Amino acid sequence: MRPAADEAAVEGIRAHLDSLRMTKRSSRIADIADIAALAAFLASDAAAGLTGTWVNVIAGMFPS
Repeated sequence: MRPAADEAAVEGIRAHLDSLRMTKRSSRIADIADIAALAAFLASDAAAGLTGTWVNVIAGMFPS
């Protein structure tokens, strides 16, 4: 059983994550061509400056 302080921390984290959920989106849906274009870019010399980052292909979805 978790102490009450831990329960409050867990609830705070859960509330924060809920606020970040992707709930709005554009009318466009990502497709395989979007992923392929990103892969081609990342494999190119133009992406040489990108290191240690996440790149999301989310088709216009954003937190509400």
